[in-house]
This record gives sequence, C-alpha cells and structure tokens, in this order.
Amino acid sequence: RSGPGRVGSITSLYSVLLEGDGTLDPVAEEIQALLDGHVFLSNELAQRNHFPAIDVLRSRSRLMDTVVPSEHRSDAGRLRELLARYADVELLLRVGEYEKGSDAVADEAVAKIDTINAFLRQPSATHETIERTRERMRGIVNERS
Repeated sequence: RSGPGRVGSITSLYSVLLEGDGTLDPVAEEIQALLDGHVFLSNELAQRNHFPAIDVLRSRSRLMDTVVPSEHRSDAGRLRELLARYADVELLLRVGEYEKGSDAVADEAVAKIDTINAFLRQPSATHETIERTRERMRGIVNERS
C-alpha cells in the first residue's frame, strides 16, 4: 500500500506507457488525477539525443511547493516560463520571421535556450548534487542575456 501510515509514508513510483500523447486516454487522465507527480518522456527529445528525454513543460509535481525552498520554486518556474516562450516562437525562428526586440521574455528565451538545454541534459554516468543543480539553475535564470 502506498501513502501515509501511522508511522510514516511509503513512496512509490508508478509507470504508465501511453501511445501518442495520451491526452485522450481515460486511464491516463485518471492516473494523473490521483498521483502527485507526472514525468513525461518525449520521443522528440530522444531523437535530438537529449537525455534524459523529460518533457519539462508537460511534467508536473503537485508537491513541489511543499518540498523545495521558495527560491528553487521561483527559479524552476522562471526556467519553465523561458522554455514555454521559446516553444511559442520556435517556428518563427525556423522560418526567419522572429523579430528580436518585440518581446523581452522571448528574446531572453532565445538567448538562453542552448544553456537551458545543456542544463536539462545529463549523461547517465554523471552524478550531481541537488545543491549544484540549484546553483546552475539560479545562474541560468539570473544570467543577463
């Protein structure tokens, strides 16, 4: 049994394999409603040799607010915002229609996307402390572009 008990709690990791993006799968929707965290893996990221192939924008933690310091939450939120804004303008960049200077957040996202992607990649043999990860994330968020 997972969940809190009289003397502590039992943490479990459940995995569900979905075909496609899983947005129309009622089982997937029910599982997402029940679980506190969702990690989505992306074929597109894997094809780009981006490992771990975690889709940060689709992944969620309902407990993040209670288990990480406020500075970490703020930095992670800003990083997600930059990733989302880059996704919004990526097609414009590819077709040469992006106009620098029209959106400061988009400009920052474009300037930092390579650094953000390098931060989100981690070879399987690499071990990094949570403190170092937080330092690196803070550096990216606070870096002037």
